[in-house]
Amino acid sequence: MEKDSRNKLNDIKKQLDKMSKESHGRPHEAPLSNDEMYNRVISSSFERISNSKELAVEFLKSAGIFDKDGHLAPEYK
Repeated sequence: MEKDSRNKLNDIKKQLDKMSKESHGRPHEAPLSNDEMYNRVISSSFERISNSKELAVEFLKSAGIFDKDGHLAPEYK
């Protein structure tokens, strides 16, 4: 699970790096700030996760909100 989290963080970093490079090439607009890029990545991740029950449950398990059986972890009851 730790490896999955590390891979997800690396994917987010790659997305941010790509967005940063693309934003500096926009001729008539100010470059995106780190906060704007972060918000776009988080928004797209939320949209992807919330569109699939399986991905949502997987995310909640990886965050420790659900236990391995898909029930609320004790600290959230």
